[in-house]
Amino acid sequence: MKSILTLSLAAILLANTTGCVGMMIRSAITEKTPYATAMAESGVIAQERSRFVIYSAGGGPNIWNTAGRIANFSIDGHVYRIAGNSYFIVDLPSGEHEVTFNNVMKQKLFKLQIQKGEDSLRVDSRSNGTTFLRVSVKDPNFIDASMAESDHLMIERVTEDQAIPELDGLKFYLEYDAELEIDENQD
Repeated sequence: MKSILTLSLAAILLANTTGCVGMMIRSAITEKTPYATAMAESGVIAQERSRFVIYSAGGGPNIWNTAGRIANFSIDGHVYRIAGNSYFIVDLPSGEHEVTFNNVMKQKLFKLQIQKGEDSLRVDSRSNGTTFLRVSVKDPNFIDASMAESDHLMIERVTEDQAIPELDGLKFYLEYDAELEIDENQD
């Protein structure tokens, strides 16, 4: 009886502190910079470059991941990540880009495999223009943590008119650059 009571107390404590820990982690990886402020601070887009605004209006802290759903995806072989209810801004060369998602990072025995995602999107960006990409989960009711990064992610290009209202209230995601590259030659 004592061990059941101890386990129950531990479970209650864990449940109550997970929310606090999640809030602390989320505070460390995001900041409340409004989208308009971040765009102004980004400055003028350099010649032959285009600006990408990548955001996730859904997600947020949940029982499986205290920082919220973190999605990994790649643009031209460079890996980025984003949490729910956040956005980031990155300038890239103008032209055609390949965005891949779903299983970009996959655990393979004792090694993390960085690979092209199973799904892709071609995006043609114009020089000195802004491209908006919305990251979402195909099924928002999906909560199976073991499959959270498999085939349930969706990335789509949206118009500025669609994006601006959705960006309102989102936090700037500080840890967006995973500093990883896809190795096309790995086994």
